[in-house]
Amino acid sequence: MSDIDFLPIEGSHIKGMSYDPETRVLSIKFVGGIYRYEDVPPEVHEQLHDANEDPDRSLGKEFRALIMKGGYEYTKL
Repeated sequence: MSDIDFLPIEGSHIKGMSYDPETRVLSIKFVGGIYRYEDVPPEVHEQLHDANEDPDRSLGKEFRALIMKGGYEYTKL
């Protein structure tokens, strides 16, 4: 999946994140593979991005709360 331009993440499980606002597709690079989440609103991506930038917030917790519990359809690439 070299056509995806990931923002590098230094998390224990999440290693990269990419978002296409035109298609509303969020791609997350985990230690175990890349997952593509469909129809993710821009404000949800912003919350994830903000969590990554804030040392007092956990990107993993935000991901679980926003994406996993949000019920977005996904595909493992």
